[in-house]
Amino acid sequence: MSKIKQLLGISGGKDSAALALYMQSNYPELDVEYYTCDTGKELTETYELIGRLESALGKEVVKYNSFDESKVAIDNPFDHFLASYGHFLPSSGQRWCTQKMKLEPFEKNVGDEPTISYVGIRGDENREGYISKRENIQTIFPFRKNIWSSDVIKIAFSRQHIDTFRNALAQQLQKKEKEAARNKQLAALQKELLDDIDPTKIALKKLQAQIGNEDTKPAPAVNQGVVNEYVAKIIAKVHGNVNRGFCTDGNPELVFKVNLLPTGDFGSSPVLSKTSGNAACDDAVERALIASEPFPLPTDPGALSEFRNLNLTFKPNE
Repeated sequence: MSKIKQLLGISGGKDSAALALYMQSNYPELDVEYYTCDTGKELTETYELIGRLESALGKEVVKYNSFDESKVAIDNPFDHFLASYGHFLPSSGQRWCTQKMKLEPFEKNVGDEPTISYVGIRGDENREGYISKRENIQTIFPFRKNIWSSDVIKIAFSRQHIDTFRNALAQQLQKKEKEAARNKQLAALQKELLDDIDPTKIALKKLQAQIGNEDTKPAPAVNQGVVNEYVAKIIAKVHGNVNRGFCTDGNPELVFKVNLLPTGDFGSSPVLSKTSGNAACDDAVERALIASEPFPLPTDPGALSEFRNLNLTFKPNE
């Protein structure tokens, strides 16, 4: 997985400048890239502030361009877009200045890289600010304690937990991709059913074939040896993904209740039915469960039915 990009935008105001100095002072281990989006109509004081910040931070404040100045007749960004929008000035209803000269350059420079964007909105400000809808961009407001408390910020930003943060982001992206694939499969199935003369009956037959409707056919015999074999395989796969650094005290034991589909994916989120007494260890095993999808399952119908509701016992230190 690629390195997480750390970005902090400098608007020319006191809040973003204060946040840049705060991050540089309190989290020097983070490789933060400072940037600004120049509209071409900034005050002289803004450019002077950016110059002083570069000296204080010891880093360049990178300029994000909103267009290729060599390919247009008007090289001033604001004048260029003002002409493009028929000389209508930006307003609360036509926010083309923010969209074209701030947000689009930012997302273009981010690309598809996993990114954390730090925004300097104060805790006493009653506004949310810009939060990207791109799945690879996480917006954080360090000065907004009602969003992230200072103790959580310290844990998330510390070097020893950066891998945990990266893995959590990767799992989030993988979950979104799986949901999109499932939705695509469901849409294709729906289209197939609607093309049939009696889609209701076809849907019922497919459902009975997938889940083994107990009312229409006798329950197949359960081969407990096969069940135990695949339970062991599932537990071994999950153990391989557990970060045991969170389970160092004693010999913790915990139980998760899971519901598995015939595909080996979760039919619903795993539920912790018995805690180890260590919340960090419980969370580490739950993350390992999610990361281990899909699971190996038997093809025997009788054994497969046992995995619809299954209790899995984990002893991470064994």
